[in-house]
Amino acid sequence: MPAPGTPVTKQMLSSQTIELQFTEADVFVCGTSLVFDYDGNVYNTVQIGAQCWMKENVRATHFADGTPIPIATTNSTTNAYCCYPNNDASTVPTYGLLYNWPAVMQMDFNSGESDIQGICPDGWHVPCEQELYTLLYYMMGQSNLQCDNQPGNIGKALASTSGWQFCGGNCTVGNDLSTNNASGFSAMPAGVYEGYYDDESFGYEAFYWSSSQSLYNNMAAIEYLMYDRASLSHWNYGWQNFLSVRCLRNETDSVHSGGQPCPQHPTVTDYDGNVYNTVQIGTQCWMKENLKTTRYADSTNIQLGNVPSSDIAYRYNPNGEASNVAVYGYLYN
Repeated sequence: MPAPGTPVTKQMLSSQTIELQFTEADVFVCGTSLVFDYDGNVYNTVQIGAQCWMKENVRATHFADGTPIPIATTNSTTNAYCCYPNNDASTVPTYGLLYNWPAVMQMDFNSGESDIQGICPDGWHVPCEQELYTLLYYMMGQSNLQCDNQPGNIGKALASTSGWQFCGGNCTVGNDLSTNNASGFSAMPAGVYEGYYDDESFGYEAFYWSSSQSLYNNMAAIEYLMYDRASLSHWNYGWQNFLSVRCLRNETDSVHSGGQPCPQHPTVTDYDGNVYNTVQIGTQCWMKENLKTTRYADSTNIQLGNVPSSDIAYRYNPNGEASNVAVYGYLYN
């Protein structure tokens, strides 16, 4: 049974078989669609301006090609490692993992800084410094994301509503967490590992790698939030250190394929739990796939038929094959 409030579609009977055919396509809707990494971890997404971001810190232990990322036994500027925030594996589902820069880049130090997939799932990449500035400048221009109408005070709008240490300073990230996260970015204070765990890092700071190398040797550009500051700050950090990562959706993959989904109902769920994508055509909202329900919305069963009938409701396998239903849906009288 679908959850309360879930949109459902009721099949209407007719005396004729009606077959609707649509072009198959996977529709990604930022803010609704989910992202999966190689390990099967699921990430929510959020649209901020023209950019689509993962809403959670990366927690993959494998690259997208299946190559494992070992847990750190040492700092390194040449080998890929990850480690637990605060040296505690139980923090990973909420705070993600921390990675050194070689892991972030999947050991690719020579391809430039743009569109580097690195640690990210297929279709996503590690943001470069300019893309982080794009996020910064967009938020600075939105009055609803500023604290006290100060363009630089966007830290609270990026920070999550939990996990941060308290700070009484006006507009600081740690002051009244319930007013945080107006952007939906949900930055978690996973801290940093520099060969040791600082007592005032986890819960106090959120550091995010970019794919941009610094002018300084073995360093890369980062952005960070602190519990006692109101702004998003910029710095350069050594490759050997372990920080959080957020991925940005590739621009070429951000365009909805096969038309735009309906704004209010990008998907529809039937009684059986089958999920259908939708498409907006003019003022009409259509399902983008043929029905494959075995029940009406009131739970009444629709029998599987093998002979024509004008007075009994039946569903039929396309071409007589049950294996066709997943792609082509059922045929109904």
